[in-house]
Amino acid sequence: MKNKKRFFPLFKFYAKEQIEKYLEDKALSGWFLEKTEGFGWKFRKGEPKKLTYSVNYFAKASAYDPAPSADQEAYYELCSYSGWYLVTSNAQMQIFCTELENATPIETDPVLEIQSIHKSVKKSFYPVWILWIILGFFQLGMALLKLFISPITVLSNNVELGTFVFYPFLTAFYIKELVTYLIWHKKASREAETYGSYSSIRGTNTASVIVVLIFAFFYFTVMLSSMYNTSLAITVMISTFLEIALLLAITLGIHKLLKKLKASAKLNLILTICTAVISSIILTALTLILVALLTLSTDSIHKNTPEPPLSAQDLITVDSEKQESEAFFDESFFVSQYDYNETSASSSSHLSYMIVTAKAEALYDVCLKELLDDINLFGYSGERYENTDAGAFFADEAYVLYDGDTQKNKYILCYDNKIVEISFGWQVTEEQMSAVGEAFN
Repeated sequence: MKNKKRFFPLFKFYAKEQIEKYLEDKALSGWFLEKTEGFGWKFRKGEPKKLTYSVNYFAKASAYDPAPSADQEAYYELCSYSGWYLVTSNAQMQIFCTELENATPIETDPVLEIQSIHKSVKKSFYPVWILWIILGFFQLGMALLKLFISPITVLSNNVELGTFVFYPFLTAFYIKELVTYLIWHKKASREAETYGSYSSIRGTNTASVIVVLIFAFFYFTVMLSSMYNTSLAITVMISTFLEIALLLAITLGIHKLLKKLKASAKLNLILTICTAVISSIILTALTLILVALLTLSTDSIHKNTPEPPLSAQDLITVDSEKQESEAFFDESFFVSQYDYNETSASSSSHLSYMIVTAKAEALYDVCLKELLDDINLFGYSGERYENTDAGAFFADEAYVLYDGDTQKNKYILCYDNKIVEISFGWQVTEEQMSAVGEAFN
């Protein structure tokens, strides 16, 4: 409808004076607030008019209340006696307007007003801020633990590395929101008690939201493009954003429907949360199915895996028709990891190896230490690597695996910036060691 329009001002919840000024300017240009819901504020078109708006906070209100409480109704009636009429409410935020030029302010005690704002923020925003800060530190801690246990896996995978960017960014964002509010609240409280007035918060959330969206776009683009080819990466990214949009639409839709049906605040909260969880599971499953179907129907889905530098038939006589092989390649700015596994009905022709390339000299020793220590990760000390003849493999260093006093057919070979962990299904000969060295050198 042409006489209706939705705006997205994205003001901070407690930016009282700035919201009032925004609404008054809109009224002067012929746009009048009808409703605030979700992230959008709905306006109707009319003849320009000078109105005075007042934003107040009713701490006992809830976004899940089916209707205003008796206390709220009494509050609205009291305001109407002074010429203030309720325009709309959104949880604790109550917005009034008046055409009177010298109307008596609804809130006359700035100290009580600050207290009301603080109670409202504590009820609506503290849980969200604190939850995300805790979640951010927890996820970052888990990422650090994984880096400590398995540095090669983390350092070679852009998605894993992205954790060290995404969660600190997210945590810092919510810490900044919390700290900004606490600083303003302390300053405003001191001013209200000392001078009988206080400074309103300045600025909106627009800049923060834009930064978050830009960051999220580039984050997911880099992460997906590191795993898939460009076309599928774009498809997956679009599907993910559609999933989030649908999840928000379904959850908000259920929330609004329950309010219209006059469901209790408690029931509305429970059903809204349940809807969000169930919808998230279903939509995530549908997204994964879509990706799987695209994977099955599209060639070269994953980034091209390099040809294996060495196969079993380069070393021994094998029946190539019975041999099965698979390769996996992952690469980041720091480390690349190439895994190759070749098997057949005969275990004596089994060959597997992992090539780890450290792109920074400082990471080489970290990767080598993981490979040497990995067999004893859970405290089993029977297996160990010992130095062996590196010259046979044309390597800088070489280690062979022992189980007790028994030498196994598994080696770690060091070449410049490359480490190879290789396992044979047979007793390797000196001639084969030379062939291995030529392949990897």
